[in-house]
Amino acid sequence: MDSEALIEKINEITSRPTMSDWSLGFCESIVEQLNRGRKLSDKQFEVLTKVFEQNSLDEVEKLKNWSIEYREKYVNDAVLLAKYYTHSGYYTQLASVILSGDVPSYRTFFKMYNNKYAKKIVAESRRPARFMVGDHVIANSLCSHAKIRVCNKSQLVEYKSFHKFKNLGGMVLEIDHGTVLSPAKGAKRYRILPIASTDTFWIEERFVKKGRVNSKKVS
Repeated sequence: MDSEALIEKINEITSRPTMSDWSLGFCESIVEQLNRGRKLSDKQFEVLTKVFEQNSLDEVEKLKNWSIEYREKYVNDAVLLAKYYTHSGYYTQLASVILSGDVPSYRTFFKMYNNKYAKKIVAESRRPARFMVGDHVIANSLCSHAKIRVCNKSQLVEYKSFHKFKNLGGMVLEIDHGTVLSPAKGAKRYRILPIASTDTFWIEERFVKKGRVNSKKVS
């Protein structure tokens, strides 16, 4: 295929909804190179062929079906994972697309969805909560102020509130079924009101255990 035919074929696919930002940038650089009269390397031609395949009319049709399938089957898990990856700092561009309500690229989404960390996040979100609203819980041996700060990335947790919880425990006010921030067993989040405090904070299930109020400590 000569340079003119390649440029024409590239122009055909650049406006298709299957095109990723990377593919658009790659195609722009290829067109610029061809317009300068420079031939493509074997590797460039190999990559360009893959771009053509990934953005064929068949792939455009699949994308139409993917949009329906995504909204019917995957959108809830996608939002869950987008929150996790926004927190962890990976897949941030994809997470932004998902949280804006747009349908992500099929290939990019499943690259994220099928990795081992994502599977742990989804599994943890579907696991039944160990504690219920109204339960009294206390800190276990793994609990620390630093770990609570990680669970409350956008919220300052005063040490005095943590100290009250560490000594007296607290009440479960809310179970967060839509956010898991750690790919670990027991990462389900609970909003806690420490006894003798008015400040609430989030804590992961793996850092608490069932408790009873110690009346001597309260008094």
